[in-house]
Amino acid sequence: MLIDIGTLFNNVLLLMLMLIPGVIMSRLLGGDKTFASGLSKLVLYIATPAMMISPFIREFDRALLSGVIATFLIAAALMIVFFFAAFIIGGEEKVKRTLQFSIVFSNAGYMGIPLIERLLGPEATIYATVFNVAFNLLLWTLGCYIYTRDTKYMRPAKIIRNPVIIAMAIGLIIFFTPANRYVPDVAVSAIDMLKGLVAPISMMVVGYHAASADYKRVLTRGGLWLATAFRLLLCPLITIALLKLLSILGIYESKTVATVIFIAAATPAATATSMFAEMFSGDTKLSGVLVPISTILSLASMPLTALLLKLY
Repeated sequence: MLIDIGTLFNNVLLLMLMLIPGVIMSRLLGGDKTFASGLSKLVLYIATPAMMISPFIREFDRALLSGVIATFLIAAALMIVFFFAAFIIGGEEKVKRTLQFSIVFSNAGYMGIPLIERLLGPEATIYATVFNVAFNLLLWTLGCYIYTRDTKYMRPAKIIRNPVIIAMAIGLIIFFTPANRYVPDVAVSAIDMLKGLVAPISMMVVGYHAASADYKRVLTRGGLWLATAFRLLLCPLITIALLKLLSILGIYESKTVATVIFIAAATPAATATSMFAEMFSGDTKLSGVLVPISTILSLASMPLTALLLKLY
């Protein structure tokens, strides 16, 4: 195992503490939704693209290429497996779709990348970034389908306009060409400063919504707890099983790549669960509780499930 469980716990706890400023701001502003919306746009359109570009401002390393390809394929395969497994969730349509989405999509970007960078360093961050390319491709196709059951969202034109995909394309161009030599140091420093906004601000947004969520109506729903257990416990089990199978069959084996994929897949429900619920008339009250609840519980679940890495 490449990570220390105590270090993982401390880093997850650090992210949890970022919920507190969001709760405070919610109380001060009386739950004004425009504040959280503005922060979300800052993260989506500015900070996240910077986070996606940053790891690739380096000399091309052919040794990383197989890991990049493997990470992308395994990440995509995992989310498709999660998609079919999530159909065990039943119930009223709006509720069911919200819960299914939360199972398929983890907080691999806003929580996963900062965690992986702190735990494993810059090389692992490249793999975490590639995981999120697969994540975003499926988020804006399969994710939209989960909420709408409409295949029009599978069109390539809709995918390539995503700011994260554009940022990833820029990052790959820099990595695979000599362009990395011509990026000014001041630009690199600016990008690094912007990417540092992702973790604290995204967690503040979760805390902001958590402070105004309707817990009394939602916490008694069995589906919420089933979906949360699925996301935090069963998804890591499925992940380690797939990684072990690939290793046994001799298809692919890398402890660094496996650790990155595992951490990304073991993170709590994506903050996009709430955003997509708003966009597609999902159960916003449910998503407003589910995301913070799974995020808080991940403080215990992530160090616990990380013990599974000993099986790899």
